[in-house]
Amino acid sequence: MAGQEYSFLYKVQSEKSFLEIAEEFQMSEVVLRAMNPKIRQVRPGVELKIPIAECPNGAFHTLKEGEGLFHLAVGIGSTAEDILAANPGLVPGRALPGQMVILPEQERATRTYRICGTDHLWDILRKFEMSVPTLRRLNPGLDIFSLREGQEIVVMEYAPASDAQGVYTLKAGETLLSLCEKTGFSPAELLRANPNLRPQDFAKGMRIVLPQKKGRHNM
Repeated sequence: MAGQEYSFLYKVQSEKSFLEIAEEFQMSEVVLRAMNPKIRQVRPGVELKIPIAECPNGAFHTLKEGEGLFHLAVGIGSTAEDILAANPGLVPGRALPGQMVILPEQERATRTYRICGTDHLWDILRKFEMSVPTLRRLNPGLDIFSLREGQEIVVMEYAPASDAQGVYTLKAGETLLSLCEKTGFSPAELLRANPNLRPQDFAKGMRIVLPQKKGRHNM
């Protein structure tokens, strides 16, 4: 489930074994085989699922409609070459909306986040666009696979895209619908601008990216 959600397809280009590909992405062969149970033998042209959460290159990002690699690179202050280096199986012309890509590791502001009852590890990684290695680095000595309700952890602030109108921090009691009423955006517009968030994630303390729209005013 989590592996299916946080993975990308890697097309094998040359004669390689499962072990060689696993080492290339700095993961175990066992995990790679578990992600691809129907593939018995690797050969050129075969597409393998690579779990992003196992990749140490940085955070992950969901491509939006019309967002190319150059546009994404400008938005995060990086280069297309660096993004391609972090995603060996990514072909520029085949990047599609909804596809997850690994972003090169970049320092962002950090803050404390209190675990709520519905939070799972993958929810936290998704909401703050972080990788497992990054979360571990920010919380040394913490078993991130055994998080408890009420526990406080350090997370990276969400970095808005370059075409965002601004970022709004939700106050107590505010939800997706109340933010729609306040800003004039529709739920679909806000969710498209925040592909890492689900409707239930719109809660106190979350930083919400406001999409750029003509005729709308900053809050």
